[in-house]
Amino acid sequence: MNHPVEIDITFCRPGLIILDKHGALYRSQVFGHCCAQVAVRGFFVPLDETFPEFVPESIEAALGTLLANLPGLSESQADEVDAILARYRETEFLRVDRAMLTESGEAWVYVDVTSGGGCPLAGSGPWKGVLVWPNSD
Repeated sequence: MNHPVEIDITFCRPGLIILDKHGALYRSQVFGHCCAQVAVRGFFVPLDETFPEFVPESIEAALGTLLANLPGLSESQADEVDAILARYRETEFLRVDRAMLTESGEAWVYVDVTSGGGCPLAGSGPWKGVLVWPNSD
């Protein structure tokens, strides 16, 4: 019997999980003090190793302030997240997945990943993913 690889990324550095049903199962505690447990299958791309010049504190601080303790995003919050992501080369290729607003929140935002720009992925995108960073609690 083949058991899937499970990885706890609760205290992980910032990164992007590219969703793929054949990938490892990534689990995390998210949404600040709500302490929700979530999981998806995919492949983890660490943003701080992919972009050596990446300073995660700026993005983490901006997103953490905006989304503190939030389960679920509104359209206006998604627009604000998109504006933050567009400021940085390391995340300019990401946009909030509007179909997944209720499943997104602090430390766990579903995104659409487009090829081109600063995107480190090559292949037949676009892709679906989850932007992750350490939970605040």
